[in-house]
Amino acid sequence: MFKILSKEYWAELRDFAVQSPPLIKRLCIVFILSANIAGTTPYPEALFDAPYFLHIWTWSLLADVVFIFTMSLCFFMTLEVAVNTKSKITYFLSPLLTVVLVPIGYAISWFFVCIGTDLDSELSVEKWSPIDFILPVSMEMELKNMAYLMWGYNGLWIPMFFIAVMIFSFVRRPSKEAEFTNFDESLTNFDESPLQVLLYLIAICILFIVMVKLFFPDIP
Repeated sequence: MFKILSKEYWAELRDFAVQSPPLIKRLCIVFILSANIAGTTPYPEALFDAPYFLHIWTWSLLADVVFIFTMSLCFFMTLEVAVNTKSKITYFLSPLLTVVLVPIGYAISWFFVCIGTDLDSELSVEKWSPIDFILPVSMEMELKNMAYLMWGYNGLWIPMFFIAVMIFSFVRRPSKEAEFTNFDESLTNFDESPLQVLLYLIAICILFIVMVKLFFPDIP
């Protein structure tokens, strides 16, 4: 637990992220977008009525950078646990780490939204300008808007499910018979495993269908 307080851990995590295959980096982008949509859309109907997941990127440049950075940390810290563990229990439970890390990332990035943006009661910016977007602090900030953070926790299961499907599809389970010496060896072969990629996409589609059925039960 206290390992994350050491400089060595962060150096290893940095190398782990930099040396990850290109597909892993692309999946990290998808993870960030899924966390963005999940955190700004507490109810599916808001996805179209008030697409905050798009508007929020225009509120504060600093908050955007912080969100991308913290969600990238969530992604690679969780993936690093799954890749390096020698325990099957830890392997299967590793996606639950996002339940702890993502809320922390949400809170930090939303704090910078609150101090850098003048939001009204409907969470919209009345007078937007490039200068306000770039400036890290707004003179009319309202920290009471931090209370809206609780709505973002409704979608925590979405990034968790996303990374769980990714880990179980692409990261080899720990085995006593096989010792992996590098990142690439611990991952399945992306280029030669189209079936796994197909199963991954099917799982995402099933997730979408389940969401629709949960929130819109009247839809046939």
